[in-house]
Amino acid sequence: MDFRIILGLSILILVYALIAFNLIHRTIAALFGALLVGVSMYVFRLGTVKEMVGFISFDTLVLLMSMMIIVGILGKTGFFQ
Repeated sequence: MDFRIILGLSILILVYALIAFNLIHRTIAALFGALLVGVSMYVFRLGTVKEMVGFISFDTLVLLMSMMIIVGILGKTGFFQ
């Protein structure tokens, strides 16, 4: 197996374990995983910062952020109860 695949799977399994066993908050675990991916890409020369930013889907990020804002507002107003 390729080194990059093993590295990526290891980081994914680590983040899932942190979330599944409730060792740290989910948000912190996700940010920690993203940080590990970025650092490992830099350390092992797997890509440049420009390439890393190219992997980000900003449309998906905006969609998820807007959904979370709407759900947060609806939750505070008591809509789900």
